[in-house]
Amino acid sequence: MRKFIFVFVAICFPFLFTSCGSATVTAKERLAAAEVGFLEGQVSIGPNCPVEKADEPCDRDEQVYAAHKLAVLNPDRSLAKEVDLDARGNFRTELAAGSYLADVVPHDIGIGSPPDPKPFEILAGQTTTITIDIDTGIR
Repeated sequence: MRKFIFVFVAICFPFLFTSCGSATVTAKERLAAAEVGFLEGQVSIGPNCPVEKADEPCDRDEQVYAAHKLAVLNPDRSLAKEVDLDARGNFRTELAAGSYLADVVPHDIGIGSPPDPKPFEILAGQTTTITIDIDTGIR
């Protein structure tokens, strides 16, 4: 019995450190990583004051940006991802390569009906930059 345990430990011991917690990346994981890109940009919401002068700019309302998100839509307009905006309206996210539409939600600001979602393309390993301007109608 001791001989069996010794042989078992001698054979299995090295595998304890090589098979568990292995950091190898599979071909599928490498392929998936190669098929992603980034979307970055800025949403501009304004003006925020009734009379905005060049020498007296109106500060951005950080709460307006916190209350809105960038909706990344698939071509069929189903939701692919929602992305938070920072206090200045900036955003950055990773997406699978492909065609998308960008929209700002909720549609509770701006004049008239909300603009059509903005089309954009994500290419693998690249960054796509877009800007979306929303006119609040304040004059």
